[in-house]
Amino acid sequence: GTGWKKGYVGKATVDTGTRSQAGYTLASKKPVIAEDLREEKRFNAPKLLTAHHIISGISTTIKTSSGPYGVLGAHATEKRIFTENDVNFLQATATLIGYALDKHMATEELKTAKEEYQTLYEETPYMFFTLDEKGTVRSVNKYGANHLGYLPKELIGKSVINVFHPQDRKAVAESL
Repeated sequence: GTGWKKGYVGKATVDTGTRSQAGYTLASKKPVIAEDLREEKRFNAPKLLTAHHIISGISTTIKTSSGPYGVLGAHATEKRIFTENDVNFLQATATLIGYALDKHMATEELKTAKEEYQTLYEETPYMFFTLDEKGTVRSVNKYGANHLGYLPKELIGKSVINVFHPQDRKAVAESL
């Protein structure tokens, strides 16, 4: 959006139909170079670009693990011959954006899964303990702590065997 007219950045959209540059780029699955959009026959020059007197451009697909996300382009207001280095730079940038999007989506999915797990852990009417390798309580759900007559924070750091009634401790020890 560098050089765009005021009000365009963050608000303007481009057509992705098959006769658009973005649509053509998505369909071609490779970078698309337009040396002169005024003479372009493969697709129609986007109105956003012609409104800004763009002559030349290059575009490539931003790919994610779930498929194409969008199109990244670089354009000039003068006729320009794009080099292989220009193509490689734009593709590398699009690849980095794709990786960042994948990471963001994975982080959001993990966050959602963690929230669902936490809700299940806390709201289920069964005792749940998370223990370390020595049987020390790392976490316990409210139901489990309340059932044993404790607050959850009172059980953290204690041996799980010792939080149960003495006559139940042997069975708990055998189940570990």
